[in-house]
Amino acid sequence: MYISLILFFIALGGIAIMLARKIFILKHANINTPKNLELEFEVPDLDEVKEFANKKIKRYGYIALVSAVRLYIIGGSFVKNKSKVIVTKIKSKLPGKKITKIDINGNVETSPFIKTITEYKQKIKKIKHKIKKEEGIE
Repeated sequence: MYISLILFFIALGGIAIMLARKIFILKHANINTPKNLELEFEVPDLDEVKEFANKKIKRYGYIALVSAVRLYIIGGSFVKNKSKVIVTKIKSKLPGKKITKIDINGNVETSPFIKTITEYKQKIKKIKHKIKKEEGIE
């Protein structure tokens, strides 16, 4: 913290010394200028400055928005593709788990969790089908 403050004040002092030297040189310089010299410097209207700034801000904001969305899409695609590759590598290294169990009688039983999930999926499909019929979408 102290080092940054010391560096800041050293830089501030250097800037002050440079400005003081320039002012000193300008005061003691013999410049022959005509008495009725007018500088042609025009200050733009505040409304024009605001309008110009708004245009530039909107333009750069739009560019930033487009680049952010583009980066999001490209990054999402990259992550999706790499995750697929990683998942396939992991699945190839892990032994597959059996979802079904075989009884003594030879009957195949699925796990109760999978049974409930399939029941919920069937219910949701029926509800969707009813809604589509009522709305006339199909």
